[in-house]
Amino acid sequence: MEQFERRLAIQDDDAGRQSVWFRSVDGHLTSAGLLAVITDFVAGAHPDTRGSIGLDNTMRMVSRPQSDWILADIRIDHIGERTFHGGMRLFSEAGQLMALSSLSAVRPRRPRSG
Repeated sequence: MEQFERRLAIQDDDAGRQSVWFRSVDGHLTSAGLLAVITDFVAGAHPDTRGSIGLDNTMRMVSRPQSDWILADIRIDHIGERTFHGGMRLFSEAGQLMALSSLSAVRPRRPRSG
C-alpha cells in the first residue's frame, strides 16, 4: 500500500463497488507488473472481504498507455461464508481501458459472537 498514493472516488458497500485512483509514489511507469500489483487490491473494496487470502488472480492486458493516475473500478460479485469473487477494470486518466482482472479469495475467519 505504501507504493501508491490513493484517492477514493466511489465507495458503495451495499452494491459491493469501489472506484479508486492509484498513482505510484516512486513514479514507476505504467507496466503490466504495476497493473498486476494494483489488481491485488480487489479485496479492499468491501469491509467483509478485507484481509482475504487470494486463491487465484487473473489479469488480462488490453492496452498500456502511459498514465500518472490509474482508475481501479472494483466490483465484488459474490460474498460467501468463506470465499468471495470480484473483479477490477483499470483505466488511464484519459479513460482508456488498460486491463481486466478477477479474483477468488478465502475470507478471514471472524470471531463467533455469543
